[in-house]
Amino acid sequence: MPVYYRASDAVVDHLSIDVKVSTVRRFPHHDLSGLHIVVPGGGVEGGVRLLGVSSLVAVPMTIPVIGHVSGLLAASVVVGEVFVAVACFRARPRQVWQLRACYQGRVVRVYSSSDRQVFAAFCRAVSRARESGVEHRFR
Repeated sequence: MPVYYRASDAVVDHLSIDVKVSTVRRFPHHDLSGLHIVVPGGGVEGGVRLLGVSSLVAVPMTIPVIGHVSGLLAASVVVGEVFVAVACFRARPRQVWQLRACYQGRVVRVYSSSDRQVFAAFCRAVSRARESGVEHRFR
């Protein structure tokens, strides 16, 4: 029984994928279809950062416009704009790569990892195991 990947959270062999979450979930290769990788991001991050930049650009423009009317109002607007900018530039959330597939009629998350190299090694192992299974069926 060849094992293509073994770690503390998953084992990939020629018959199935065993993933340990709170319990061990077993996914036989022949029951999985439509394997696909869900890549983090989605383009939202750039828009949020653009909002932070526009907020910082607005700070020097606010003082001459509102400053002559009310210093307190100008200060509160500047503080609000700086707060928005800081919120937009905060550290990005941790990225998690996911391998999903159709299993027993439902789309399920087969495996996920926040470590890109570990996820890539897992996906290579799944690919090799599935190719191995095809070779065994045609012998």
